[in-house]
Amino acid sequence: MGLLARLAGWLRPDPLPEAAADAIETLIDAVDPRLRLVPGYRQQLAPAMTHALAYIDALLARIPGPLECSREAWGSDPRVHALFGSADELELAFSLDRGLRVWFAVPPGSLADAAYVLLARRRCEREVFGVALEGGVMRRDVPQVTVGFEGFYLLEPAADAEAVRTGLRWRLLQGYAARALERIQAVQARHEALGLERSRLLAKRKALEVARRGLDFGEDSEARLAAVAASLADTERQQRELVAEQALERYLEQLAGILAGAGADGVQQLAAVSLRIDRLGVRQDAPDVEADTLEFADFTARDGAVWTVLLVRYPRAAMLAPERVQRQP
Repeated sequence: MGLLARLAGWLRPDPLPEAAADAIETLIDAVDPRLRLVPGYRQQLAPAMTHALAYIDALLARIPGPLECSREAWGSDPRVHALFGSADELELAFSLDRGLRVWFAVPPGSLADAAYVLLARRRCEREVFGVALEGGVMRRDVPQVTVGFEGFYLLEPAADAEAVRTGLRWRLLQGYAARALERIQAVQARHEALGLERSRLLAKRKALEVARRGLDFGEDSEARLAAVAASLADTERQQRELVAEQALERYLEQLAGILAGAGADGVQQLAAVSLRIDRLGVRQDAPDVEADTLEFADFTARDGAVWTVLLVRYPRAAMLAPERVQRQP
């Protein structure tokens, strides 16, 4: 091999792993395809993307499940029992989900006996007064905390748990793309606002200059004109400073910064939660009271909302027929 060939090999960037390369292209499409015009955009994003993918995969691996969800499981599994108020509620919630029904209707779902899917619910803890057995005596108006769940979302139905995680991986990446878009759009909105303000000040300056040539301008004409000129100069200064923020290179830096901050930015995070809940849905903190210790995972979404998430398996046979669903009150 000649010297020039060896030099070319040394200078050529290392090829990106396929997963990172695909993820970069997906984010570029979502944020701004013009970012491909930046020389070496892949290499600039590669370290941050590698970090983000590693964080996402670690997060997905910590989501509990898959957990069987069915009428039978509601009666035997304490976690399923805690998630739904009744077996009827469980069957109706899954059967009413349009995405799940569509998945079961077409391949590969039409060939599957069950769907694996991410279940997300909002956990609600309420302070109430109830009845409890204390020292062998039944007491009323005992302060208690009940644990229930509201909301119901199913995401990424698939034939196996790994396929669900693959779909969720891309959804989490889209969350970072959305954050980058928000920042870019904020800069663009600021640029438009400054443009409108400059136009307003130019019109006002012109009106003052015209009025100054008349007889109704007033004694403070010079001061008013100077104030408008100062405001105009400040607006134009802000516009000049904003030009650098609108460069494609700057957009790429922002996207890289968001990816590099994955896991440390307070959003799209997962926290393990352990609760002792009895069969009546009351949280029991005392170790001598009969209750089940239930392990959940709380996901903090991009908007700050916290959802209890887990992978579940729902059998096709448990789906209610459309006519039964329509008869529900």
